[in-house]
Amino acid sequence: MSLTEFFRKYDPPITAEHHTCVGLSFDLMDRIRKSAVCVEFPSAAKRFFLASCQEEYEEDLSDFVSSSPPDVDFAFKEHVVVALKISVGDRLGVVILDSGYHVSRAVTVMEDQRYPHTGWFFQTRMAKMTKEYNYQLIAGNKYLLWQVRQTTATMTTTTQNERESKILPPNLVYIHRNFLGGVDVAERRSLVYSFKVCVTRNAVGEVTSGFYFALKSDGVFTLFYRNVDGERSECKIPEIGRASCRERV
Repeated sequence: MSLTEFFRKYDPPITAEHHTCVGLSFDLMDRIRKSAVCVEFPSAAKRFFLASCQEEYEEDLSDFVSSSPPDVDFAFKEHVVVALKISVGDRLGVVILDSGYHVSRAVTVMEDQRYPHTGWFFQTRMAKMTKEYNYQLIAGNKYLLWQVRQTTATMTTTTQNERESKILPPNLVYIHRNFLGGVDVAERRSLVYSFKVCVTRNAVGEVTSGFYFALKSDGVFTLFYRNVDGERSECKIPEIGRASCRERV
């Protein structure tokens, strides 16, 4: 059997030990269904669904969101999130739960961007880099525009820190329909991604430690953790038996 044939026929396992965005989302929905709220209001459990996400889309957004569902020739659907459509009076919105990207809050996205709309919030805070997320309903509320603003600190010739912000290529979440191909599409794709990461989180979902690496000949294996003061330390291992550790990055 060729690698191509094996890849197409392989049935990716989804268990409690497989912590990809797909596995984490299914686990989260299972926990929600068993929660006190859904026990009291059984219909609420049926309202949560899996939504597909196109990451870092660099082409014309209008072309992508003009199709519903996303055109298979352009949509890779690398990521999934848990979604819940809501209404506050006659105002429409959606709640997004993203355990795959380790977002430790329920993000509320209102069509009119008024309360309880979440807006911009910090997702990553480090001494040299921060990332902020923002979500906005677009295309007749069929898509979410997920924006990422990254700010980095650089040393100038005067030895002063300067911070530079830029908006990264956006992500697009399709929320009009339930994504039924989470295992067969998103999970299968993750098997062959060259970048791997594993993290641990605290009780409120914040990342506390982990490691990541790229599957390539010159790849670096990076371990990191946060101390009791919240400062991040990391250790980079370029090859076996050789390490370079850096504190408070």
